[in-house]
Amino acid sequence: MIKDNGLLNLKSWINNSFSMPHSLCLLITNKCNASCLFCEGDKNTNHSDELLDKEWMDVVDQGIKMGVVDWCIPGNGEPLSRIELILKIFKTIKSKSPDSFCKITTNGSLFTEDAIKEFVEIGVDRISFSLDSPDEETHDFLRGKKGVFKNVVHALGRFNHWKSIFKSDKSKINFNTVLTSKNYNQLNELVDLASKFGVEFISLNPLRVSKYNIGRIKHSNLRLNSEQKEETIKQIQGNAELKLNGFEQLEMGTIANKSAEGFDENLPESSNFKNSFLNSPCFEPWLTMSINYKGDVGYCTSCGEWEKAENIKDKSLEDIWKGDSFKYVRSCILQHKPLESCFGCGIKIVRKNIKKELDEHFKNV
Repeated sequence: MIKDNGLLNLKSWINNSFSMPHSLCLLITNKCNASCLFCEGDKNTNHSDELLDKEWMDVVDQGIKMGVVDWCIPGNGEPLSRIELILKIFKTIKSKSPDSFCKITTNGSLFTEDAIKEFVEIGVDRISFSLDSPDEETHDFLRGKKGVFKNVVHALGRFNHWKSIFKSDKSKINFNTVLTSKNYNQLNELVDLASKFGVEFISLNPLRVSKYNIGRIKHSNLRLNSEQKEETIKQIQGNAELKLNGFEQLEMGTIANKSAEGFDENLPESSNFKNSFLNSPCFEPWLTMSINYKGDVGYCTSCGEWEKAENIKDKSLEDIWKGDSFKYVRSCILQHKPLESCFGCGIKIVRKNIKKELDEHFKNV
């Protein structure tokens, strides 16, 4: 679901006007302390070209001035490997733009007691823990490092402790779980573990294949076969236990293993034929800017490399948002011509839900 001002941003575009981005996604680092078998990142990345702290803080200041109110730090690398910078970013956003929503995705293994306390004290709105199994052996195998599961479970308990101390209703927790042949049959137990720690929801994510992870995926036989896919669907759709324990939602984007799925596949056509914008297969380039660890600026949160990307070292965020690169991408999307990075999209369920929301919200436009 997108927030009200996100809908207003899109309404401006629908009315052939202009709007600044609703969301800013900061891919702070490509460094990681784990070696996940399904990681899509390049393990041979040279980290010397990562943006400096002062460069990231300049990005944050620009975003605040542009009116960004939705801030995401994803787990393309492990963001907690730059924990001091993360804390400084969240403190700055919450002090200068108190109504902003801040979220982070992490493997959770690098949290310290002080960091957890500060997260809660600052009021970071959501922490997404990458947890792939309720079983220590399975999770650590998939994450490629022993001890990760224990650290995550400890961090979950400490978040609850400090939320109780500060009487905070923020710092809500969810699990991100990548579906594989090693964990597809553990969903009931995963729900039990989530319930134990007051986790709000579990997001089930597809196993996405890239040139960087295909060898590891094949070697460990991580792909779901047809029988495992059917069993997964049955667990989600037919097992009442997955809907219990007060969960607001149990999401599932797709269980496909494909690296290139149909761009428009299964996306509903808007009933509002007066405005072709509503029939766009994606709205990311009108809502979101993403900045990777090198400073390249892209149009989608689902990947960290983009065609025709410009760099924050060369232009301001606003100039890039208004510039030819984003205009080109928007034009391609409106013509239903996917870019290379669109294939293997990991946010198809998000795109589908936004289309439904827009059609309902603006059906009289």
